[in-house]
Amino acid sequence: MRFGAPAVLAAALCLSACGSGGGSASPAGSASVVTTSPAGPSPSSVKTSTISKATSGKVCGDLQMKGNTYKAVIVKGHPKCPDVIKTFDAFFAAPKKHGKATVSGWTCGYESAATQKKTKNVAICTKKSEEIAAKK
Repeated sequence: MRFGAPAVLAAALCLSACGSGGGSASPAGSASVVTTSPAGPSPSSVKTSTISKATSGKVCGDLQMKGNTYKAVIVKGHPKCPDVIKTFDAFFAAPKKHGKATVSGWTCGYESAATQKKTKNVAICTKKSEEIAAKK
């Protein structure tokens, strides 16, 4: 069976607009495009560029300090979340010299107001190659 150019064009437009199946429709007013190659990663393992460095990392939980709530975040390395929470709780309670203290082997300090505004990091703690943050 032979198809004319208008029929082929209509079929191509439908396939490009409607998708080739296997996906779900996007709600009205939004669109999603995921491009993968056969050898490439699956869509669930593709990182999006909308996650900024300031908010990347595993969130371990909430921290309380002076009536404010912050997020405990692992910035680098693989510390355990209970240790991250304990470290910040100890830092917030510890006496500080110039906004810095060492707790459980972690060197912690408050960030400057300018850095807090830019990164949302209220405090940072480092230990060897690991880094954790208390974020607004």
